[in-house]
Amino acid sequence: MGEEIEKTNVWSEKRDTGEKCSNCDRPIFEGKVHFWGTTQVYKITCQCEIDKRNEQRKADEEAQRRRYIADLRHRSGLPRKWENVTFENFEPRKGTERACKACINYAEQFPSVQSRGIGMYLFGTSGSGKTRLAASIANKLLDKGISVKWWNVTSLYLEIQGTFNGNGSSQEILDDCTNAGLLILDDMGAEKPSEWTMATMYDILNTRIDDVLPTIITSNLKLEELANKADPRVISRIRDKDIFPHIADDATDYRRVEK
Repeated sequence: MGEEIEKTNVWSEKRDTGEKCSNCDRPIFEGKVHFWGTTQVYKITCQCEIDKRNEQRKADEEAQRRRYIADLRHRSGLPRKWENVTFENFEPRKGTERACKACINYAEQFPSVQSRGIGMYLFGTSGSGKTRLAASIANKLLDKGISVKWWNVTSLYLEIQGTFNGNGSSQEILDDCTNAGLLILDDMGAEKPSEWTMATMYDILNTRIDDVLPTIITSNLKLEELANKADPRVISRIRDKDIFPHIADDATDYRRVEK
């Protein structure tokens, strides 16, 4: 009742009780409150106590937010290697400028691109930094409380195949892929293709496109090279630059840079 009264701000005939707050030594007041034809007299909670409650509420909300984000991170599948990468600690190299800018803009404008189901096809040579840029997007969004699911494509297929002997549920894995706020598929084209892998990837992408959910794909291959390893229907979807803008990371392999 007291909290409801504080929020209503309908005190009348407010008067000093002559008492002092034990915490801040401010005078304690009381006032009358009129509800449904009745009048009640209550002591008015001291402002220091209200401030304390507000601070505690904010602390509780922040703790809840942190727990929620920690749970999102746990379920995201983002490899430990990439947990702390950000755009702020990304070290640009020659050839990464355009890709870096595109990824920063994507993360900053995510509510808009998400509502339209816009993802990205981010490609470049091995070691160019594209996976790191994709992970920077993931971390930016996870910190905002947006669900992200990360899969290395080869690992995704192996994880699904591992359920075929009754160990786990392939449907749960697929549901995580199709329902995430953002799905990131890393290193597409590195897997050994088969009719099953092609059909599986088509089902994932097609479901997300139909549900207007964005997907980021990274690959070492240009789209015409990927066409030799992927279902033509998948290539057709990725070719749509309104849904999958093509972003080239033109940097060379950082592992080959002389130090």
